[in-house]
Amino acid sequence: MTRSTLLPAADHPHVLRNWLSYGALALSIAFGTAGQLLMKWAAVGALSGSPDFRSFLQLGFAVGVYCLGIVNWIIALRTVPLGLAYPLTSLTYVGVLAGSYFLLGETVGILRLAGVSLIFAGVMLVVLDHNGSDGAERKTEMRKNASGGGASSSSARTP
Repeated sequence: MTRSTLLPAADHPHVLRNWLSYGALALSIAFGTAGQLLMKWAAVGALSGSPDFRSFLQLGFAVGVYCLGIVNWIIALRTVPLGLAYPLTSLTYVGVLAGSYFLLGETVGILRLAGVSLIFAGVMLVVLDHNGSDGAERKTEMRKNASGGGASSSSARTP
């Protein structure tokens, strides 16, 4: 194996940038989920008694975490296609449902669980469709380059 096979990002900076963008997207989803759960926690604390400085700090912390999600979202959008990135943010529904059940003690009925499962399945279909179409486009481009023809030579062959 060559060095480029083992470390493709070292020879191709766009690969590293792409991985960093998808990492930022994952962080955006994680911070968005955490921010939502923390806002619920802060709201319950603020409403259980008279709001004090501590409840405002909790709410500020929750909003700050949520804002980290927004910053990562903007970073991800630099290279991740919006048609893929936006559906992936629906995974926040899955995380919020799990967090509300495990961390906040909320009840989750079978219909809600089924609905979020359908959302998750839909996101997986979007990802699979994106990977399939992306792969086909890359294969076509690789064939053009391998045959020595670029966009101009392939259009010249078209009747």
